[in-house]
Amino acid sequence: MNQTFRSTEWITQRNKALVSAGEAIVAARKSLNQLDSILRATTSGEFPDIPTVVNITHRMREEINKILVSFVESSSVKDEEVF
Repeated sequence: MNQTFRSTEWITQRNKALVSAGEAIVAARKSLNQLDSILRATTSGEFPDIPTVVNITHRMREEINKILVSFVESSSVKDEEVF
């Protein structure tokens, strides 16, 4: 019974981490789309708003970190949870 609970808890935690990774991937795509739009406008002769580019890039860095952390968390098991 206790081992079944641990297994279920591990699966629940794994799924939460994977959902978090998925949400971060969607957010990163949005950031990339925004940067792509700015890039297209720049190639058409518009000057980019550098503070906006900095903010988007910084946000995307955080999203990438969240993706990495979520994947690691989804595949790790605490020592006491080893089956």
